[in-house]
Amino acid sequence: GEILEQGRDWGLAHMDKILDAAQASPLPLSRAEYESYFGCLSYTLDERQRQGLLLFWEKLAVAGEIAAVPPLRFL
Repeated sequence: GEILEQGRDWGLAHMDKILDAAQASPLPLSRAEYESYFGCLSYTLDERQRQGLLLFWEKLAVAGEIAAVPPLRFL
């Protein structure tokens, strides 16, 4: 978990490098579009987001798309 957090923190501190790499992809998006996309992402998983994820899994289970709601487990 600590390594993932360090990677997230590095990426947030070096977003210019992330945007440069994204612009080098074959997708025809402008830098502003990449900035908008990466700016809308959430880089944490707080209690509200965990509850949303559980609700999503509950709806999948009710719809028969998954057998059961998996437990959230964090390392």
